Amino acid sequence: MTKNHVSSWRWVNALLMAGILVCLAVLILQNIVRLSQRSPAPESVVMEVMPSPAEPVPDPKPAPPPRQALAATTVPVETPAHQPGDGVPTALASPPPPPLFQEPVPVLGHILKGPATTTANSSSTAWPAGVGAEIIGRVRLNGTPPEERTLPLDPYCSKYYTNGLPTTRFYVVGEDHGLGDVLVHVHDVRLNGQFVIPAEPVTLAADRCLFHPYVLGIQTGQTLQLLNLGPVLENFHITARTNREINYAMMPVQRGRGILVPPPRPEQGARSLVFNHEELFVRAKCDTHPWQFADIAVLPHPFFSVTDTNGYFEMRSGLPVGEYELVAHHRKAGVQRQRVTVREAEPVEVEFTFTVPGQQATR
Repeated sequence: MTKNHVSSWRWVNALLMAGILVCLAVLILQNIVRLSQRSPAPESVVMEVMPSPAEPVPDPKPAPPPRQALAATTVPVETPAHQPGDGVPTALASPPPPPLFQEPVPVLGHILKGPATTTANSSSTAWPAGVGAEIIGRVRLNGTPPEERTLPLDPYCSKYYTNGLPTTRFYVVGEDHGLGDVLVHVHDVRLNGQFVIPAEPVTLAADRCLFHPYVLGIQTGQTLQLLNLGPVLENFHITARTNREINYAMMPVQRGRGILVPPPRPEQGARSLVFNHEELFVRAKCDTHPWQFADIAVLPHPFFSVTDTNGYFEMRSGLPVGEYELVAHHRKAGVQRQRVTVREAEPVEVEFTFTVPGQQATR
């Protein structure tokens, strides 16, 4: 073997030994890392986290200190005067603004959102019942109203009207020219928020692709109950401007043996809402049926009425004695106003006569 061959073998052996040493060093370092990861925390840390059994274990979340009682110098809160048992809750001196929707209360067996009997402005004093007198009267139409148009019902809604399709209800004229669907109300800011809100809800119902009634009035804070009484899917789109706009879709209800079956859930036939602000008028429409709508008058007191099909109206008694402006509002014929004087226990009789726009009075 030559001298060069011997030198080459020596280099090969040196490289092999170096590789073996590097591999051993890597293995040793890996074992050291594993052992350090598995090793327990230092004793000082363990003693802080886990005390000896002889010592009581401290509460990780100490209880907050007891609240101190209010000082005796707290300024008393004034409460409004009201009659005992009238349902008016005690109000704070500066009550927060009323929410758009109140807490749910049971109505007709369903859980519907609506208020209990209270006042629209709970910081005000309710007027005593029995003061003043009721207002009764009639609204007539002078002239011949335009012919009502047949509603463009779709085939699905049309099948529920076997005796002819319904028409528009712009002019509801009854006997002796009585005009229906006229809102008559007292206009006086002194009455705003001064009267107890009725506990009974006002109902807007949908039946066979139409809303009933076509015009209705409601007091601020009073519950408006929405019912789907028909066999089709209905949509209640309340397009308010001052109040909150809402949009409800309600499934059709079930009928059995000719009796309406109450829906098991609010979205299946029944919902409700509350208006907290005066607004004339709020349009309720159905996005599913474009011909279907109704008008809602929201007033801050209970002195209003909507005329029946023969034009008669009647307002509840309790209007305080004094002089007021009475307003009659028809969506097509316009607005009329009269001054009336209310005396104690003397009914006030009023008559309004509207003329069809574009026609001259004939009577």
